[in-house]
Amino acid sequence: MRAARSGVAQVFRALGDDTRLRILGLLGVREACVCELVELLGISQPAVSEHLRRLRDAGLVEDERCGVWVFYRRVPAQPAFVRAALEVVEVPADLVARLRALPPASACSRMDAAAPAAGVVAQG
Repeated sequence: MRAARSGVAQVFRALGDDTRLRILGLLGVREACVCELVELLGISQPAVSEHLRRLRDAGLVEDERCGVWVFYRRVPAQPAFVRAALEVVEVPADLVARLRALPPASACSRMDAAAPAAGVVAQG
């Protein structure tokens, strides 16, 4: 019982930050990688990664590695209180439009475009 309360508290703490709510709103549009979120939100890569870590630890997002890139998406099955909270999150329309204009993340198309030159090792 105590562990369940602790998990709920962790979810509420994750939902209690405006940047994390924006990230969840964007991930409701489609999955995205860290570099896309950095560009859209205008904050540093370490900051975005930390927000995503907290969301993942709370069970709100999941990730999938594709080469050196990691793509994040919202966990589809959420408790009713989380679904209700996410329904009222408003993401600025310009951010949504910019995300939709980017190539689909699931195709990993950015990997080919950003592949390092021969002999250079990518780090991620």
